[in-house]
Amino acid sequence: MPASKVNTPQSPPEIRQQSGSAERQDAETDLRAQIDQLQTAVQARDAFIALVAHELRNPMTPIRGQVELLQTLARNEGASQRLVERLARLQLAVEGYIRRATTLLETTRLAAGHLRLSPAQLDLSALVHEVVETYRPAATRAGCVLQAAVEDGITGSWDRVALEQITENLLSNALKYGAGSPVEISLATDDTKVRLVVRDQGPGIKDEHQQRIFAPFEQVALGSVRRAGFGIGLWVVRQLVEAMNGSIEVVSVAGEGSAFTVHLPCGGTGGGAQA
Repeated sequence: MPASKVNTPQSPPEIRQQSGSAERQDAETDLRAQIDQLQTAVQARDAFIALVAHELRNPMTPIRGQVELLQTLARNEGASQRLVERLARLQLAVEGYIRRATTLLETTRLAAGHLRLSPAQLDLSALVHEVVETYRPAATRAGCVLQAAVEDGITGSWDRVALEQITENLLSNALKYGAGSPVEISLATDDTKVRLVVRDQGPGIKDEHQQRIFAPFEQVALGSVRRAGFGIGLWVVRQLVEAMNGSIEVVSVAGEGSAFTVHLPCGGTGGGAQA
């Protein structure tokens, strides 16, 4: 007669081991579910911010056009200097609003990996000149002498909007932190690289903070002063520069100012979505 199979009772250590393994699996499952929920929430947040930024920015473009038209009419029809100045302030306020909305929109695209460059033949020298002239009124208000040394005839295939944003962000920062002192911008090229440099004589950045400033939502307080803004301008600049196969560096001495240098390949880069 065949021997009957006897079920041996599990010992307490074996029971505890199985119980602990089941608890770990349950905890891992719960953790994965929470991570999925957080990722979904972040994606929904970014989509909402992008939508809001887009909707807030679009109506301001025709408003800016109307303000520019009013400025032209005021100058041509001999309006008072006070009115002309107030219209100029209004235009700057509208442009600042558009830049902030654009920055929010680009931030969400960068965070989601949806940045898409559209390179086309571009006169980079002319673009830098245009940005400098646009910022001369802001430089006057900041008490800065804006000096430009731009090599003529630097052309290539680049994304115009990205390069405008890079130049504007760097120049805006220099005027903000270097208020009351000269600000210099230069553009030059050699056989392999285009070099854009924006230099101020502001309070400078300590060594331990020079990498932090390129992180999102980081803003280094200078003494007891903390400047207004999102703290994402330099992060956006670096993302755009690197998307064009370039690099950015800062050289700064506390109390003596900062110089931001952008290096881009000569002739431009290919486009496409950012990975």
